[in-house]
Amino acid sequence: MRRLLFALSLISLLVFLCVAHVCAEDDNVVTMLGGGPEQITLTAEESQFVELVNAERKARGLHALTVAPLLVHAAREKSQEMHDLRYWGHESPVKEKRTAMRRVLTFLPEKPRTMLVGENLYYCSKVLVESGHQALMDSPTHRKNILNPRYKYIGLGGFTAEDGRFWITQLFLDITF
Repeated sequence: MRRLLFALSLISLLVFLCVAHVCAEDDNVVTMLGGGPEQITLTAEESQFVELVNAERKARGLHALTVAPLLVHAAREKSQEMHDLRYWGHESPVKEKRTAMRRVLTFLPEKPRTMLVGENLYYCSKVLVESGHQALMDSPTHRKNILNPRYKYIGLGGFTAEDGRFWITQLFLDITF
């Protein structure tokens, strides 16, 4: 009986330590990503895109993505950069930020142990959030990013030019430090 109680106590301690470790790791990731969603204000269009993405995920039994301020900054920068440098595409002409992964790494205060980054881009001659979301869902590669169960975080960055043209960058992330 003593051995059983000892074994149960040991198992309880290990479970507690594992849960505490996971919580501490999650807190560290949130800190590295600029805090929680309350640390940044999204535009109405950015918020609507996040809601549509999370609704798609929920409808398929996937967890909702958490907005990460660092990803929002990186996504906004990408959307504006495409406008300012007059290009359209995932590969940036800015060498240090050529890929989505490089762009995210430039914003991180510390190099992660592992990182998976996905990027969706949308452009329209005017602001059309629902049509943009549907266009991304209709594309197999973009849909795959939206519905990837590995992703935990999202950042949306919109840019609207003076003439009404609209760019959206969606960044998806799974990361450990």
